[in-house]
Amino acid sequence: MKRLLYLICITLCLVSCSKKQETKDTDVQEIRTEKDLEGKVVGTLTGTCFEIDFAGRSDFRIVRQPTLSDLIASLRKGRIDALLYDEVSLPDTLLHKNGLKLAFRTETNYPCAFACTKLNQDLVNKFNEFLAKLKSSGELRKITEKWMNASDYANVEMPEIQNDSLSGEPLIVGTSYTTAPISYMIGDEWHGLEIEILNRFGEYIGRPVQYRLFDFAAIIPALQSGNIDIAGGVLFVTKERRQKKLILTDVYYYCHGAFFVRDLSSVIGNEASDFADFKESFNKNLLVENRWVFLARGLKVTLEITLLSMLFGSILGIGLLAMRRSQRSWLNKTAKIYSSILRGIPMVVLLMILFYIVLVGFSGVGVAVVAFSMTLLPLSQPRWTMPSRQ
Repeated sequence: MKRLLYLICITLCLVSCSKKQETKDTDVQEIRTEKDLEGKVVGTLTGTCFEIDFAGRSDFRIVRQPTLSDLIASLRKGRIDALLYDEVSLPDTLLHKNGLKLAFRTETNYPCAFACTKLNQDLVNKFNEFLAKLKSSGELRKITEKWMNASDYANVEMPEIQNDSLSGEPLIVGTSYTTAPISYMIGDEWHGLEIEILNRFGEYIGRPVQYRLFDFAAIIPALQSGNIDIAGGVLFVTKERRQKKLILTDVYYYCHGAFFVRDLSSVIGNEASDFADFKESFNKNLLVENRWVFLARGLKVTLEITLLSMLFGSILGIGLLAMRRSQRSWLNKTAKIYSSILRGIPMVVLLMILFYIVLVGFSGVGVAVVAFSMTLLPLSQPRWTMPSRQ
């Protein structure tokens, strides 16, 4: 009888929890306008224009997180009620995969451009000249429609540009996006709207383009410190960015902000199993991006170090054993002292001694030998003398 009562209580608790969760999710689905956000918690990315534009709102609370993946995870787990981001960085495939959907777009239309420092005014002028030609020929519209209307980003045609044939200095571009259709990687190659525009620009000025990935909040400091030449990643044209001693290029795309919420009708939804996530992560990281090669190389090095350690350790151990069993007292005492010292030293301290004293010491001796040989080199060569005046 007691077991039956326990079973009934547990069943009632589970049913009540499921109803509570269902009610909470139903409330989230009712967000269709800004009026529905009253009393809600909205998450956005640190350093974006949305953080500034919506910071003073009193009807809902803004929380900030450093990465897009953190925002998506928070929304899926119900820590926030809506996600505020730009409309192009969360395509339908990514939304469906994470059990999310677009609630509504903002009324504000944000112009997108690239950024350079004032030291690169010539580079900005060349890019604006290049962009004007793309616009006048209609090529920019075709490129934009190709990427924004694509359903399968893995099969979008990416023009091949032979960077080896470009003899100019590499053009370093910083981006904070790894999301289609803006900029994303397939294997070791970059794809996306911004990537194609910048690759065409690099070909236009005869400079190969190299890409570096940064967090969104770190891309402007990287530009100001000179680590990159151009900053991308759907940068909106704002007064704040102009006041940071930056030069923004002409606008290449207009983008709306958007609010995203959970979607109960999604196939995957919020209750995706951990095994499915693990399977997808395993397939993406190890198979699609070929990271198993790095793991195989690391395993090879680990096995080599292990086998060599066993070999030399066995030789050293046999030698110490022979010294301990030796009839000569000085050999026996030496082995005893060595064993006592090593047993009294913690393993962490021993590893630090081996690295900082033995290895660094050997490298220091090598540098000293090279420096000493360089000082002796002029002695073997005839000295140069100043010619006498006639």
